[in-house]
Amino acid sequence: MKLYGYFRSSAAYRVRIALSMKGLDYEQVGVHLAKGKQYDPEFAAISPQNLVPGDKFTLFSQPLTNGASVSVSGGRATWVNNLAVDGSISVATVINIQPTLNFTNSSTNILFSWSDPFNSFKLQAQTNSINVGISSIWRDYPGGGASPVSVPLVKTNATVFYRLVSIP
Repeated sequence: MKLYGYFRSSAAYRVRIALSMKGLDYEQVGVHLAKGKQYDPEFAAISPQNLVPGDKFTLFSQPLTNGASVSVSGGRATWVNNLAVDGSISVATVINIQPTLNFTNSSTNILFSWSDPFNSFKLQAQTNSINVGISSIWRDYPGGGASPVSVPLVKTNATVFYRLVSIP
């Protein structure tokens, strides 16, 4: 298990404490926020949203009345809700789950499925002639925003390619 974080991040510190208390082994990977390392291509491949624990977003200039009752989710992260305290939210942990695309083939269709508890991936496809093969032009597959997806087999299509991509 890898824990990506900034050495001054109190959120990453709390995660390290929890991992230690549970006796879980992990590798700590530093991401230096002050130097903008969260924007490097290497980190973007892991966290397309460029989030790291401790990132803070001020949404309101003052505490939000009943802000503690607001549910904060999304961005493939878990969040600390400080809306009632100072009008902000911050990243607690970044979720780096890469799903595996599975398929079942029948005589009339292919059923694609993947595990994605945060609905952060979608199915894309491209259909090309046999001479072209695979290209860089991908299109979102209709209904491909959630698993499972049933795709009819069209025998006149020479080549069809599928992939999962992260939803920004």
